[in-house]
Amino acid sequence: MALNQPLLTLLALDRFPTHRGAASSVQAFFSLSVTTVSGLLSPLVSKSPFSLATVALAINLVGFFLWLLSVKKTEGVAHEVIASE
Repeated sequence: MALNQPLLTLLALDRFPTHRGAASSVQAFFSLSVTTVSGLLSPLVSKSPFSLATVALAINLVGFFLWLLSVKKTEGVAHEVIASE
């Protein structure tokens, strides 16, 4: 994750070129929030490797489905922008 963080930060900032400061703050807040939740959740589920793997899979699936939702919303916006031009 540490290798991806600079790239993800730039991608998040590029979505809002006129509001880079606000986008940076929101991105940092969400990054710290996810890290905090993961840090609190890890000791609770690390009693067995199976429970740790199950929770890791669940978190990844939630992230994947949230990404799918964002892609669908972005596609609709792109079509509207192209149609209005």
